Amino acid sequence: MKSSDLNNLFNNLSTGDDFKQAIQGEATSYTELMKKRGARIPLILDEDEEITLDNSAIKKLILETLSGRLSNVDLAYVCDCLTEKK
Repeated sequence: MKSSDLNNLFNNLSTGDDFKQAIQGEATSYTELMKKRGARIPLILDEDEEITLDNSAIKKLILETLSGRLSNVDLAYVCDCLTEKK
């Protein structure tokens, strides 16, 4: 996942559908690995831009998920990437 793709979503420069398409491969792998007990799940965050995670950004993620444009797994993957310790 590129931070610029996430910023584009937050700034209404792309839609939830566009963002879902951008992370589709990573989210599919994430889904499969979540099914395996003891699996290590790689989180890919290409920080090509700084992300400002404020209330409106969180609201956007939640609304895109509630609308069905993002799945619960997509949201979980984004949250895991954003909270990963480096």
